[in-house]
Amino acid sequence: MLFVERFWKNLVRGGASDADLITEYNEHVVKFPCHKRILCKASVFFKKELKGSKKCILLKNIEPNIMFLMVSFIYDGRIEPTDWRTTADLLSAAISYKIPSLYNYCVRSLLDNLTLSNACHLLELSLAYSVSILFSLSLKLCINGAFYILNTEDFNWIRPSIIILIVSQPLLNVPNETYVLYSLWIRATIDNCRNNIELTYENIARSFEPYSKLIEYKDVSEDELRFYKNDYLVQYFQNVVIKQERIYPSKRTMQFPLQLPLKSFVHCNSGEIISFDNLQGKCDVEFSVKESVYLLEFFITCRYIPNESNCGIDSVWIENGKNLLLRWNNTDDNFKLKLKLHKRIAYMSEGAVEFQVFQFILQDLVRLCCNTTYYLRIKTSNRKLLWPEFKSKNASDRLLEMHGLTHKCLQNMTFLPYPPLTCDE
Repeated sequence: MLFVERFWKNLVRGGASDADLITEYNEHVVKFPCHKRILCKASVFFKKELKGSKKCILLKNIEPNIMFLMVSFIYDGRIEPTDWRTTADLLSAAISYKIPSLYNYCVRSLLDNLTLSNACHLLELSLAYSVSILFSLSLKLCINGAFYILNTEDFNWIRPSIIILIVSQPLLNVPNETYVLYSLWIRATIDNCRNNIELTYENIARSFEPYSKLIEYKDVSEDELRFYKNDYLVQYFQNVVIKQERIYPSKRTMQFPLQLPLKSFVHCNSGEIISFDNLQGKCDVEFSVKESVYLLEFFITCRYIPNESNCGIDSVWIENGKNLLLRWNNTDDNFKLKLKLHKRIAYMSEGAVEFQVFQFILQDLVRLCCNTTYYLRIKTSNRKLLWPEFKSKNASDRLLEMHGLTHKCLQNMTFLPYPPLTCDE
């Protein structure tokens, strides 16, 4: 007897059972004793099947753990939170056995757990089961988060028809057309691997054919393509006959700010203020991240002084010792880094303190890699301003790690975790 079957029989349900739900699993016959009146009230399917003296129903293609959760929901109207894949299996059961209350529960749960990592799969599922609200929201997330989606394991498992549905969207939020071409070529390569087809140029190009008309080849940069170090892909691009008509009304580019669910982002506070001091012209903040992320924004603060603090930063940049990742200057047009100014009040031991907050919002995808030291460098020519010194907040479960017991100026950073399994790693 399987554990779920034994556990179900040990539950106190009141009254002798008069109907059995049965499934087969790995040569085991798994039986769940139930009550006709409860099953018939929950589902027209069970009501029809249990007419007359019939006392058992064999349910096919359902695993015992899913059946256990299904009958638990029928009896209690709730179940313990499960992962989204289990909920998807429950949704299938709710549709197969016409259990509307379970169907509504599963749809709500899947919407609550819709993320960049499962949006492709849930889009595919929503089409298979005709769940309109899940379809619209998962497609919207796939479009707005395409720069992330096209680089996930989830994207490399969905059916080609779903890939075409996603990539054919003109508002696809991606860095450029080169990125789209590379992602689709990798998917074609993976399809060959799964089907045990030799990885030759001809075979990959044949698998790529369904996606070939989704690319605006005039917008692809061969120099950017060579960056991916994929000789077959470069060869394919050189063989393409580039036509003059446009597939899309305009070039596909990244749109900021990112229109993603708030739960997608990770906000990290760098520490608690312990004192204030002047900067002698510049400040360096050393930090790292414990997993690869996209940096979306960061906040620098100083004490507020009317007509002084709002122009307190001359320039700011982030580098990793070898490469400059981004830079902002107060005298230049800054297209990749946008500054917003805020005035905030914080209540400290000395009373209410007014702060000038410099919110730097990235207008480009900047990836920070784990196990790499980064330097945030701040330059100021205003010697009147007082800048906070923070006691660094570090813990094993924190994404942001500050180097040193204390640091100045940097208060917060916001990240988007990088896809855990990607086609370029």
